[in-house]
Amino acid sequence: MNRSKAIRWGMAAVAAGCVGSGCVSAGRNETRAMSPAGRELLVELLALDLSSCGRCKGTDRSIEAVVRDLRPIFARAGVDLRFRKTVVRTAEQAVTLRFQSSPTVRINGRDVPIELRESRCGDCSRLVAGSPCAVDCRVWAWQGREYTDAPKGLIVDAILRGYPGAFQKPPPQTERFELPDNLKRFFAARS
Repeated sequence: MNRSKAIRWGMAAVAAGCVGSGCVSAGRNETRAMSPAGRELLVELLALDLSSCGRCKGTDRSIEAVVRDLRPIFARAGVDLRFRKTVVRTAEQAVTLRFQSSPTVRINGRDVPIELRESRCGDCSRLVAGSPCAVDCRVWAWQGREYTDAPKGLIVDAILRGYPGAFQKPPPQTERFELPDNLKRFFAARS
């Protein structure tokens, strides 16, 4: 099944209330497991800046558009699709959030599972004016291409892939989190 067909099937499954393995296609006859009403699917954006960073602002716009378009479909399945933005302002907050790169997208507390790639971000480097701090921000790799802001298709794909397991409690974080050197330099230069 190609990716666009899988996304259309996933959207139809969500609209019909199918969840994970409880939705089995059998031609015209389907077994459906309805998701319980009142569930929430939270898409989060964690970013260093939402006022001047083009990557963060572009990713923000992509998520807002996708959530706006998918919200009525998820509502039919009894799922409240929500979007929350967090500007990470301190190194301590970044450690608490286990923030590895800006911007970060999470679905119900789990990072969107893509390879972490970064490149120099002139916008965020200018946020620490008077400092020689060069900041690297996320590059989104999707369908064989790289993007400086998350494309809408990647967000839709992440939501649909994350939906079946989104309501399971994430495993506890047992390993110690160390703030990446890139972010250590950024927060040190800002303070």
